[in-house]
Amino acid sequence: MSRRNVERLRDVYAGLNAGVDDPMLDLLHPEFVYDTREELPGRGSFPKQEFLDRLAELRETFDEIRFEPEEFISSGENVVVVVRGTGVGRASGVPVGGRLFHVWKFENAHASSLGIYSDRDAALESAGLR
Repeated sequence: MSRRNVERLRDVYAGLNAGVDDPMLDLLHPEFVYDTREELPGRGSFPKQEFLDRLAELRETFDEIRFEPEEFISSGENVVVVVRGTGVGRASGVPVGGRLFHVWKFENAHASSLGIYSDRDAALESAGLR
């Protein structure tokens, strides 16, 4: 299943970068949970709709926003995606970017959660790869 999950995630990131959410919406489990990075204010776990709202906020805040997957690491039902995120502040015109680690966990062929990490080792541990 992990190979199939990786292929579906490739489609999700391609869709996000093209401004198309359908592949992602088809992937998310109805009880999907989004876990933000620990160092962010308001850190926590949020349901599917709040995740979608936060994604919409990112698109309103940044022009040319991209989530470029650099590497997919799979283990069973979990997939770690090394992502290079970039964008240009809409109000400031300042380019921003950084590497993040997305940990997707799957249940019955749907993504049940997405955890975002700044640290590779923490992401791998969360996915059961350490």
